[in-house]
Amino acid sequence: MRREVSGLDVRVVVCEEWEQGMGRSLAWGIRGLVEGEVEGELKAAIVMTCDQPLVTAGVLNRLIEEWAEGRLVAACEYAGTVGVPALFDASLFEELMALKGDRGAKGVIRKHGESLGLVQFSGGEIDVDAPGDLP
Repeated sequence: MRREVSGLDVRVVVCEEWEQGMGRSLAWGIRGLVEGEVEGELKAAIVMTCDQPLVTAGVLNRLIEEWAEGRLVAACEYAGTVGVPALFDASLFEELMALKGDRGAKGVIRKHGESLGLVQFSGGEIDVDAPGDLP
């Protein structure tokens, strides 16, 4: 993907521990954000997967609005579950950087349920793992 993002204002982070699971990959991504941060500039981060084709700018903007209301976490709710895309306040980055194994952000979302904003995301359960999965 480096060629596709060349020339854009992005930072590529390669997870050297990818075989440990998605929790580790998420931890590396957050660490990459923190290490590239200008002191105090980074206030929050949106975590999302690349295989949810129905994610829109509107969904992401609603996460930001929930966070702006004072929530530590804003997550999407769909198909009886809560998950990504999700926005995490910078105060939770240490927890995210400690993730290991196949456990992703869901445990952090659950842990901070008292400060959780939910965004309804119709179709959030649809993910594309193969060409036949496209809606």
